[in-house]
Amino acid sequence: MTKKVYMGFSTDVLHGGHMAIIQKAASLGELTIGMLTDEAIVSFKRFPILNYVERVKLVEAIKGVSAVVP
Repeated sequence: MTKKVYMGFSTDVLHGGHMAIIQKAASLGELTIGMLTDEAIVSFKRFPILNYVERVKLVEAIKGVSAVVP
C-alpha cells in the first residue's frame, strides 16, 4: 500500500528550498499539494504575483506531485 503525503503551500514563487521539500515529500509516498487560493493568500499577505491557476500548473508539472487541490 502506498503512503499518502500532503503538503500545504501559500507561496507563489517557487525556489530551491520548495523544490527540495517537495522532492523529499514525494519520496515518502503519493504526494498531494494543497494550494491556497488567491483569496486566502490576500487575507493574510499581499496579492500573489502568479494567480492560482498559474501556480497550480507550475506545481502539477513537478515530478512526483500526484495532485494539487485548493
